[in-house]
Amino acid sequence: MKKNIIACTFTSGFERIIEGLVKKRIADASDFRVSGGLAVFSTAENPYDSAERLNFCSNVFLVLRSWQESTDFSAMAAAAASGKTDGEILRLVNERGIKTFRLRFSASGQFVNVDRSVTERMEKFLHKTLGLASDRTGGDCEFWFLTRTDGFGAFALRLTGKKSAEKRFERGELREETVLLMLMLAGIPEKGRFVFSDPFAGHGAIPSGIVAEFPGSTVYASDIDGALSGAMARKFSGIRAVRVRQCDACHLDFIKDESVDFIVTDPPWGEWDRDCDVSRLYSSVLPEFSRILKAGGRLCLLTGAKNEFERAVNASPDFCHNLRDELFRTDILVNGKKSAVYLLSKKA
Repeated sequence: MKKNIIACTFTSGFERIIEGLVKKRIADASDFRVSGGLAVFSTAENPYDSAERLNFCSNVFLVLRSWQESTDFSAMAAAAASGKTDGEILRLVNERGIKTFRLRFSASGQFVNVDRSVTERMEKFLHKTLGLASDRTGGDCEFWFLTRTDGFGAFALRLTGKKSAEKRFERGELREETVLLMLMLAGIPEKGRFVFSDPFAGHGAIPSGIVAEFPGSTVYASDIDGALSGAMARKFSGIRAVRVRQCDACHLDFIKDESVDFIVTDPPWGEWDRDCDVSRLYSSVLPEFSRILKAGGRLCLLTGAKNEFERAVNASPDFCHNLRDELFRTDILVNGKKSAVYLLSKKA
């Protein structure tokens, strides 16, 4: 059976776990190449089925042609337009009722403009071989030319539809793909009902991810900001698994001692609220996190204030042992900002 080549982009920094995650969702995935927020692999599975399974990826593509040492977009487009279009692509397009397309050019994750003649040449090629009409403002599907800093280049059909990449995000709001990768990095068993807490729940991105990935679990979602906690209460209205409170993360009085299995949270980094003393905040919340966590319970925390958080951990009798753990810190990029996901367990 012929195998397709799939490329997927994800939050840079999670490279060490991405191959294992893909293999859990796509059993026959093989021939991996992982670098800088991009994974390329082969599978005999239907490409659109693969895309649906990889919900922790920002975008998923079916690679039509690739270059190990990509040149410029003009040369890549010329090479792509001089070849034949695989019959599998025509079948996929017809099955999904695709009539129009848009052409995009991405260099190292950023859209770029190319010479008009390059675009027109590819538009004519796709119209001739697939019978599709160009729609530069939208289209039923998108064909991308991608180049990466490691030299990899591709001409590909985007399999994922519009999702968080096109969503307007509020200040400090996490993308759903980053949330899912945080949950997977935490090593939470796939089956089972757990008690979670997010004491800095903000716009509710982390509780939403927990509800989606761990049905039947309970989530304590709280925030000190009344407007945010009120919006969360409305967002999760009718979802009994999510219990929303307006509450200071240093005083989670509504949560019993040693009743929480996992804390997954994204506290302030001190970037937007200059009056926030993150060193003092992190030192203050860790004892409260220790109080509500069960023995051996885990804390998964995202922050850009790495030095401040690590100093707080070093001073914590219940969490300092994690400093020696290989998985203690995973450096990632969040909207281009250097940050890290920390994984800690409470001393048993």
